[in-house]
Parts: sequence; structure tokens; C-alpha cells
Amino acid sequence: MRLSRFVGFFSLWREGIETLVSKEGEIQDVRSEEMSRGKRPIDIGARRRRLLLRKKFIEATQSKDEGEFRAALTRDLGQMPGSREFEASMTAWRKYHGRA
Repeated sequence: MRLSRFVGFFSLWREGIETLVSKEGEIQDVRSEEMSRGKRPIDIGARRRRLLLRKKFIEATQSKDEGEFRAALTRDLGQMPGSREFEASMTAWRKYHGRA
């Protein structure tokens, strides 16, 4: 019962964070553009891609199946098996799920 409450709370928390990140991201984009006038331009597209990758990683981490997580790393995040980044992601997933 405690676990189901935690999972429900976590889901609501994640949705709230995503909404805040979305709105905060838009505000931050405007602030960045205003502050950077006359300076080197900020790549807002790169910032959005980074946030999207972070969101996909968090979603993939929720998977309880290691094979599914591996597939998501390769398919959605472009991490190739055997790479340092891939192995670090697998270690983080295993720790998150208590398998390390």
C-alpha cells in the first residue's frame, strides 16, 4: 500500500515538474535572449533538445525490464551498447531498481 501511494505521488510530482519545467523553460528562453543582446547568441534549440533527452531518460528509467531499458537507450537516446555513456546509464538504472 505504501508503495502504491509513493508511485501515485511520484507520478503527480513528475507531471507537476514537467509543467513547471515547460513554463520555466519558456520564461528562461525569453530572459536568455534579452540578456544576450549584443553577445554571442544562445542556442535555444540545443537547450530544448537537452531537456527532451532528459525527459526521455527519466521515462526510460521507469521501465522495470532491463531489455526494454536497453532498447530505449539505443532507440530514443542514441547511446550505443559498450559506450561509456551506455554503461553509466545501465549502472544508474540498476541502482535505481536495486539490482546493483
